[in-house]
Amino acid sequence: MAIYLSPKGRVILESHLKKCERELSEIREEKNIAYTLSGDTWHDNPGFNQLEQAESRKCKEISDILEKLSTAFPCNYNNRSTDVVQIGSIVQCFIERTHSSNQQSEENIFEIVGYGESNPNKKKITYDSPLGHALLHHEPGDVINTTIAGKPVEIEIIKLFSDWDSTKDK
Repeated sequence: MAIYLSPKGRVILESHLKKCERELSEIREEKNIAYTLSGDTWHDNPGFNQLEQAESRKCKEISDILEKLSTAFPCNYNNRSTDVVQIGSIVQCFIERTHSSNQQSEENIFEIVGYGESNPNKKKITYDSPLGHALLHHEPGDVINTTIAGKPVEIEIIKLFSDWDSTKDK
């Protein structure tokens, strides 16, 4: 699956890569100590085996990050569309959830952000989250019927904003 990275998302992913590389280095140091203390890996050495597995998982994680960094499509939020929901859009929407006989409704404003930038406390959702994905390519006035977390949801897009300052009076 293609991923979209903003400059900020790239920094976040590169920072995570550096952290993983440090962790891999630490695992390898511990693995070397475990090998040296046991004299070999032929006999039972659960500590060494555990570190080998951790090393393998960390190498896979690093490989995945490198793949994402090398194949990601760049995106930026300089020209936010106020016509169609895209990555970078700030969307005001009305969300109605139906649970059994209970119905919940709420109006919210979200920013659709690139890979790895989600922050629910700051109203930032990624384009590939269930809600972000449902909103993409729709316009103000559109009503979207979808399923999120196994529950039916109706979303009406009310308005798109060019920046967060424009949302202050909402």
